[in-house]
Amino acid sequence: MAHPLESSSIDASSTNTSHFLTRPMIIRWSQPRRVRFHASAVGLILLLTVPFTLQDGTVSDPDPENLDEYGPDPLGTSLGLGYGSPDDPYGSPYIVPYRESLHSDDEESNKEIREAPDYNAYQNYITALAYPARLTVRPDHSTVAEESPINFFCKSDGNPLPTVHWRVNGKGVPDSRYKIISSSSGLSTLRIDSVQSGDNNTLISCSADNGIANPIHAEATLTVVPKKELPVGFPRIDGHPSIKAVEHGRTAHVTCRVDGEPRPKVLWLRDNIPVDIRSNERYSVATLTNPGALMIQLAREEDQGRYECVARNALGVQHSRAAQLYVKVRRVPPYFSYKLEKSYKVGVGGSINLTCVAVGYPMPRVLWRKSDEPTPSVDVFDSAPVGRNILTLSNVELTENYSCMALSKLGNIEATTTVFVKPLPAAPVNLRITAVTSTSVSLAWDPVAESEDEPLTKHVVKYRLKSSSRVTTTVLPLSIGGEGGDQTEYGDSSRWKEHVVAASERTATVEGLDPFTLYEFVVQSHNEIGGGSLTHPREAQTAEDAPAGPPLKVQAKGYLSSGLVVQWQPPDVPNGYITNYLVYYTNEELKTPLDKWKKHDTKSDERSTTIRDLLSEKKYHVLVKAVNTKGQSPPSKIVPVRTTNGLPGQVIGLVSSPLDGTRIQLNWDKPIHTMPITGYTITHNSSEGEKEFKLSSPHEKHIVRDLKPSTTYSFRIAAQSSRGKGEFSENSIVTTLNGTIFSAPKLASPTAITPTSLVLSWSIAPSTPSTSRLIGFVVRYRIHPHDGRREESSEEITRKKRRKNDVPWIDYRTGSTNHSTVLSGLSPHTKYEITVAGETIDTGIGHPSNVIVVRMEEEAAVSPSAAEQDNVYASIIIIISSITLKRGQ
Repeated sequence: MAHPLESSSIDASSTNTSHFLTRPMIIRWSQPRRVRFHASAVGLILLLTVPFTLQDGTVSDPDPENLDEYGPDPLGTSLGLGYGSPDDPYGSPYIVPYRESLHSDDEESNKEIREAPDYNAYQNYITALAYPARLTVRPDHSTVAEESPINFFCKSDGNPLPTVHWRVNGKGVPDSRYKIISSSSGLSTLRIDSVQSGDNNTLISCSADNGIANPIHAEATLTVVPKKELPVGFPRIDGHPSIKAVEHGRTAHVTCRVDGEPRPKVLWLRDNIPVDIRSNERYSVATLTNPGALMIQLAREEDQGRYECVARNALGVQHSRAAQLYVKVRRVPPYFSYKLEKSYKVGVGGSINLTCVAVGYPMPRVLWRKSDEPTPSVDVFDSAPVGRNILTLSNVELTENYSCMALSKLGNIEATTTVFVKPLPAAPVNLRITAVTSTSVSLAWDPVAESEDEPLTKHVVKYRLKSSSRVTTTVLPLSIGGEGGDQTEYGDSSRWKEHVVAASERTATVEGLDPFTLYEFVVQSHNEIGGGSLTHPREAQTAEDAPAGPPLKVQAKGYLSSGLVVQWQPPDVPNGYITNYLVYYTNEELKTPLDKWKKHDTKSDERSTTIRDLLSEKKYHVLVKAVNTKGQSPPSKIVPVRTTNGLPGQVIGLVSSPLDGTRIQLNWDKPIHTMPITGYTITHNSSEGEKEFKLSSPHEKHIVRDLKPSTTYSFRIAAQSSRGKGEFSENSIVTTLNGTIFSAPKLASPTAITPTSLVLSWSIAPSTPSTSRLIGFVVRYRIHPHDGRREESSEEITRKKRRKNDVPWIDYRTGSTNHSTVLSGLSPHTKYEITVAGETIDTGIGHPSNVIVVRMEEEAAVSPSAAEQDNVYASIIIIISSITLKRGQ
């Protein structure tokens, strides 16, 4: 008799490596395989291992004699009907159960099986692979309301996978009210659609058996309660699921509002099978806003089904009504949403963009091709843009047809257009400049040949400035019809401007130009396709005109005892070459006509002059004009000045800017002076009158504080030297911002904690406006002018009082709305003045608190109490947190 592995009754070369043997037979694999046999209670089990090729190209042929090579069941859910798969990376064996007894009537076959090589040796191996049935999910004891549905669940595991059997009161499932639903994972559901009062105390049991060991059993009791006798806190469904339809890929919300005490847990069923929330990240159940609701993200077709929620607590179980969830998969064939024209025209060597837009669901991919080219392959379409594709054609020379194709799973569409190449107009000839004024240039050109198919539509005169558009110190020769060259650079700001004339015109006048400025001109003819070539450029300089602006920054100061020094800057729009400047001056009233003023002439290259033989200690008014060949400029601002040697000139350039509701920033230019400037005098007027204060330092900026919100102020500034005060500047008018000023806090006595630091605390009045826009507090402190360590004379005290305002305040922003802070970095043995104010977004720094005077000692005079220490530590923490936030750490 032939060896069992040399004959065959089954084609084992197929990929199906699991076979039921309905009668004894001999098995042979067409490729080398190792086959082992094992007799068990369920029949004959054959073990085989299959050589296979890995992704890296190596061949794996696992040895079944080494059980550790495979480990435990790698799938965990094997049905026992073909263990694993041919591409199992672990080389797992396949188990084939033999349905008939080993002791069949075919003794010859039994003998062959027993005499198979290694038959006895592999009995232990097969035993290690198989394991008895067990229950991973058991039915729960359940209390339900009469006429309600109820589901019991039972899940088995084992190798081979056991079969689950249900019994009711020890008998088979009795009637049509009972329904059994099983899944391939070993989970089985017993559903009773309508529980009756007679079902009370029914015993529900499930068992699992795979023939390896004894069957396993589990039991649960069904308790039925009449609806009118349900206990308080029994689970209740307040909102049942409703029919839903959601698009594929969208989020589905299936509502179910539950209530009860204790709060019920919610289980969702789809087609009577529990929804596995834990293993599927797309599923979640709400616990707060809508307890019990099921959310399914990125809905798929397999999510479709009948959903019901089950509420369970210690008192019982309640099922909701079932509702269908439909997952709609939109299917829209591709179509063009942007219509292509039948044809496009482009000039020879020109460029054109062809846009093709197609939509659908799923969105199609869009591809361009020449009409005479073959249809692209699928790989080419896979890399094409989705929905929109722009074909850019450059340097087009030939007329050709182009096709746009849109492809999706639902089909493909195509649209074709023709790109015609047409000649562009030739450039006009003999471009020339015919006339020039200070603000215009006239041009003319000869006609060009026109195509009958493509007539001219317009002429465009293009012009731009040369990089040097303002000429102030030299005269450029007037160019009429000059040939353009490469000797002059053009700046980025000199972009082309256009002047359009009709196609029938052969002349043009470009107006609105700047006087005494060099321009470049070209002309271009257009037809329906576009613009043709440009002419050769021509340059022209506009004529001079009187200066459009006055001399700038005019200043004057006294010179000796009977003279003046006047200086200025040239006008910003001279409109030509400045030939000289005229300085007008008078000591008469300002209403005196200008022709009655005295006049002093200067050269064009001078920016200052000296006027002598004036009256001593008198006030004069001075202005300056610029002159060119076309006339005089407007007069400059009138500057007041005194013929007193050493007095500063008038302050110029005063700018005032509101910072908030209580502060205004002032900035100005330092005036012309002979003697050093020692300070400034600032005055401001408002509806409450005029105030004046002095600055003892020669800095050209200052912040005016303690103003009122929404109030208009007028500021003037005069410079001070050792010889006296100069003339006030012109008024600068500004209005503070809106808002309510933060009331003055009440500052408590500070506590010294080290020789260089204090703990400050304060309170705010109950009537203080809302602090919702409060951003913090500002602690202002400075060294006290009189430290009080010794007796001082009245003259010293008076002198220090005069110097008190000269000691600058230092601002420290707490960065917190807390009413305490630690002020550090002070000096020992020093007396300080300290005040605090609130700062808001709307009005800035509010009214300051009372001023506290404190003297720092070598060591803290009083040790803080426990409560004060807590306050200190809290304040320190606040400051550290504020600094950390500001640094973004």
